[in-house]
Amino acid sequence: MRWTNTGHTIRMGMLAILAGRVSAKHALPVEERNGCGRCTVRIIREATLPVGSQHGAVDIMPIASEVTAPQPPLPRPKVTDSLGIRVVEYDLMPPPSPTTSRFVDPFSFSLRGVADAFIVSREPFVLIGGQRSNADEELDAAQPFLSSILLGDGTIVVNDLTQLKYFRSDGTLIRAVGRRGNGPMEFTQTREMCRLRGDSILVFDYNGRLSLWDAAGRFARAFARPPGRRVPGSCDELGNFVAQDAAAYRNQGATDDVDALFATRLIRPDGSVVRDLGLLPGPESRGLVGRVPSIIPLRESLLVCGARNYELVWRNMAGKPRQIARLGRRPLGITEEESRARVARSVPSNITSAEGEVLRNNLSSRGFAKFWPAYSTVRVDIAGRVWVADYESEAAWTVFESSGTLVGRVELNKGRPLTRVRLLEVGRDFVGVAEPDADGAVQIRYHRIVGSGARRAEDRGATGRPVVGHNSER
Repeated sequence: MRWTNTGHTIRMGMLAILAGRVSAKHALPVEERNGCGRCTVRIIREATLPVGSQHGAVDIMPIASEVTAPQPPLPRPKVTDSLGIRVVEYDLMPPPSPTTSRFVDPFSFSLRGVADAFIVSREPFVLIGGQRSNADEELDAAQPFLSSILLGDGTIVVNDLTQLKYFRSDGTLIRAVGRRGNGPMEFTQTREMCRLRGDSILVFDYNGRLSLWDAAGRFARAFARPPGRRVPGSCDELGNFVAQDAAAYRNQGATDDVDALFATRLIRPDGSVVRDLGLLPGPESRGLVGRVPSIIPLRESLLVCGARNYELVWRNMAGKPRQIARLGRRPLGITEEESRARVARSVPSNITSAEGEVLRNNLSSRGFAKFWPAYSTVRVDIAGRVWVADYESEAAWTVFESSGTLVGRVELNKGRPLTRVRLLEVGRDFVGVAEPDADGAVQIRYHRIVGSGARRAEDRGATGRPVVGHNSER
């Protein structure tokens, strides 16, 4: 193995590990093969990293934990054309490991062999929250829907419990807008933010109302609660988002093998309809095992992810599938015993046994799921990459190209399983995460993506430019 004197990186499939400190001036990588088999040394010379630390040096780390042995190369998909639909299928996952009632990430095992997708800077270029001398600069730990958006001028907007807070990159508060209430410029609880063109922010309140704020934090307009049930994460850069009827089409219910379908529309903030999207999968919950499909408007297409099987479907706006990416295996089964134990653990200890029995019966009234959902949240970044979270996890993600091929894994708490870290935002060259600090105070950090593995040409799709998702712009 041959190293350079400024730093060294081993390329293993999609993973790069920097084993030393790299000066701020270094070059575009030149790969050299040697006797390490699958390892590749990347020699680094003269380019400037965007993140600095003491003495002008930068610590680089995988977004996962340090790895000392070569990882397997990215798997090779089977790509076929079926009646004009491009199908990218991976039938390579290892056998399932046993599950227990306490196994909260039942799908993570099936992707553990996939190499890491990116390396990121160890030092953040944005640091917000934590314990501060100015209490207004701290974030409310009671906010379960915390999110953040990096604007074009470097300002970071955070939806605190009943306010929007605008920060500089060092965590200094620029302004806070909004307050608790039900009137204009008020929130019962902020639930989701959507970045629009010009860096305006559309805010979805817990009570269903919407409000629009400009890039400087000035209130622009309020909207009444629109009809239907909003699909989380479905807002585009125009402020349009996906809504579904509250009841399944013609009372159709989900079965073990069939999704319940709901009339679905793309609507404007004022509730007017942009277009009908047809019948698409809706949410389902049985015995506290729930699935919430992701339906994400893209430019001239729609990404539909039902989570019953590990399958991502790109459709045109007329509803016809044009591309499918899937892992060729059925979901893991969940036994009734596991489901009942899951319900029992959800019953508070400070209620009477009679109240507990009523609650258990209510939670079990619709029966129990037969399979774990395949995944949970799905995001699309500005480069068109699709980020798919493991079920019941905000820290472990699998990343796909817009062509449906694998980029790799992103595990924010790899090696730190008890760490409550979660992904907030993904840009073209950065990730934003939230994590409690040593004192339990909520902290938001942004790190630069400074490297990614070279993809094999045969694993790239034959499609042209990637589809760009409008729910993330940087």
